[in-house]
Amino acid sequence: MKIFNYFISLFCLVLMMNTTAMAETKAYIYAFDNDYPPYAFMEKGKPTGFDIDVMKAIFKDKDVSIEYKPMQWGDVQEALMQGRVHATSGMAKKEERKKIYDFSQSPLCDLKISIFTTPRSHIRNLQDLKDKKVATQRGSLYQKLLEQRGFKPDLYETESEALVALFREKADAFVGTEKTALYNIRKYNLKGVFPISTPLEVSSTYFVVKKGDNDLLARIDEGMQRIKRDGTFDRIYRQWFVEELSAEEVRNMLSRAREAAFYAYAPYTNSIVGAAVLTSSGKIYTGCNIENAIVGYTATATKVAVFKAISEGESHFKAVVSIYPGDRIGAPAPDERQIIAEFDRGTLVVIDDGRGNYRHVMISELLPFFFQWDQ
Repeated sequence: MKIFNYFISLFCLVLMMNTTAMAETKAYIYAFDNDYPPYAFMEKGKPTGFDIDVMKAIFKDKDVSIEYKPMQWGDVQEALMQGRVHATSGMAKKEERKKIYDFSQSPLCDLKISIFTTPRSHIRNLQDLKDKKVATQRGSLYQKLLEQRGFKPDLYETESEALVALFREKADAFVGTEKTALYNIRKYNLKGVFPISTPLEVSSTYFVVKKGDNDLLARIDEGMQRIKRDGTFDRIYRQWFVEELSAEEVRNMLSRAREAAFYAYAPYTNSIVGAAVLTSSGKIYTGCNIENAIVGYTATATKVAVFKAISEGESHFKAVVSIYPGDRIGAPAPDERQIIAEFDRGTLVVIDDGRGNYRHVMISELLPFFFQWDQ
């Protein structure tokens, strides 16, 4: 009888524990724009995208259940304001929005509205768009930005259609979200299309909750810090936004960096360094170190290569490499890392793997918490 009572008591205890655990499970509705690749979209009836994967990583192995709800973007904002959903993402921080929503501490992703072109157009900056055919999405922020600057763009129903118009030579340039355009360039194999010059607008996107939902916001903030520390965030970012290097591209970069080192001006240290930057257009820009009697005025090889690319109207870098004395492949210095990360945390850096070969890492892996401008 005592044994029977023991098992009954044990059964009740386990039942109570399970019931308590179930009661403590939080349920949230995460609404997202159903057509905003590669951030968030529906594919084969399932939610997917960078934002979706980050959200899943934040709450992995937590006592939380998430319902992923695709909606039109305007409906997402209204539903969050009314409390019918608990969170969303992909929202830029604006003063009027801060009055009705709470934003995560850490930005989710940078948001650049950029000009895209092809080599045949010879367009390198905003002024070159005068009297040119510029394609963009109808009713978009991009249309508004162009019209504010006095341009009359050719309008298309989607960003991808406008981008394809540039590729098919129906337009001289395209204006739209940089990461979405780069995703579509890879998806539709639009070779020869690349971003140029200063973006028309730069901001960041965030996770957003209804005003006052401090518990959910704290969970998101803690999760973001955790997945950035353990490398999960960068792995997701690389999957969605980074185009991997080919062996031929690495060989060409190394060769050009070695050539650039011959032009170094290094009378004080006799340490000659060469660097190469591969841009999304396929061009390679090189640099060498230029020393000065005042140490603070010395220009490093990497900085020279990056600044040369920018001065030629190219601001999207695929990869960077530096060659040090002894033909050693070296990692960028701390200030160089910040300069590279300014343009994209996903820029690949070719570094020594410690076994006489090389590997490619994202600049954010070398500088995880680089400085980002917050409007």
